[in-house]
Amino acid sequence: MLYFLGHLAKQGSRFLRFLAGLIAFFLFAGSAYILYDIFYSTYLLASSTWELEQYKPDVEKNDLMSFEDLCQLNPDICSWITIDNSSISYPVLQGETNLTYANLNYKREPSLTGAIYLDSGNHRDYSDAYSVIYGHNINASEALMFGSLGNYKDAHYFETHKTGTLTTLSDAYRIDIFAYMLTDAYDSMVYAVQERDLQNLNDLQAYIKEKAVIFDTDGTDEFSKILCLSTCANTGLYDRTTVFAGLTHMDTPFPVVIQGNSVTESQQEPKTTKTTLSHPVMTKKFAVSNLLLILTGLYLLVPVGHLKHKYQERKPFLLIPSLLLETLMMVLMTWMFIQVENIRDPITLVDRYTPYFWGSTMVMWLTDRIFLSQKRRGEIEK
Repeated sequence: MLYFLGHLAKQGSRFLRFLAGLIAFFLFAGSAYILYDIFYSTYLLASSTWELEQYKPDVEKNDLMSFEDLCQLNPDICSWITIDNSSISYPVLQGETNLTYANLNYKREPSLTGAIYLDSGNHRDYSDAYSVIYGHNINASEALMFGSLGNYKDAHYFETHKTGTLTTLSDAYRIDIFAYMLTDAYDSMVYAVQERDLQNLNDLQAYIKEKAVIFDTDGTDEFSKILCLSTCANTGLYDRTTVFAGLTHMDTPFPVVIQGNSVTESQQEPKTTKTTLSHPVMTKKFAVSNLLLILTGLYLLVPVGHLKHKYQERKPFLLIPSLLLETLMMVLMTWMFIQVENIRDPITLVDRYTPYFWGSTMVMWLTDRIFLSQKRRGEIEK
């Protein structure tokens, strides 16, 4: 009986080791896919602008047929923005919140590059005195999405890339860029779109003029609508690069079209506005458990304290792949922590990202237990 129980326990131990290894494999495969998505989706798929260019509206020829076809694919598409002589030429979407299209493309497919999208508190017909459009800061072999906004800090680039076009299914607007400014995600003067109207538009212009790195005073008093283009800055998680432009209505014979059907202006339903106070960020609270899991992962990776004999007890042929797996998990955890957490935010115990941190830490622990903490066969026999 004791022999049977011992044999059963031994088989159970082997099964658990196999199961743990299987889980570790699938988690490793998932991590590898994340890396693939970062490098392939972010840098290769985002550069395939040819697919979108076929839908670009031609304002000069009053040709919107291809753009109407694009709007049929996703009713959240509300306009098309083009900045002359730059890589910015994309459809603009509007989601239920400012996070809807942060990680979805114009087809509503998951994508780290996201989409170019209008603030959820704005009206999609740009009838507001002030509108904000967001896009990710993507820099590969060339600047993609809103990655070129950072170039406006250069005076020559600013002067040679000041115009563009914003086109809807019923109207077209000329874009005249007049300011480049650095700010943060919680700047209410910039991101509280519902507080801006014709009465306080001058206050906004005065604020921009005071804070802007570059400000062009020519013609700014004539603008009755202002557009802000916003993206993440490379200097910090909550830092933002913004470019401001005036919108001037262009005379076009476009009909008012909703999903391919011509209607009058009075038939359009007004958009229900939503409260929005800041540039979209991935989280608003600092999850202390995620930091503890990072520290636990570091403790597992670095042989300190009672783990000083860790690398003396390994099987040599498993050392390199095991260390690579643990290091990969640590890098992914650190990268995610930098992207989604800020220790200056209010503290909470967990957030929606905690399962990812927990899973990565478990992979490191299982790797450590299974591969790196097994004694040599000779030592076990002794």
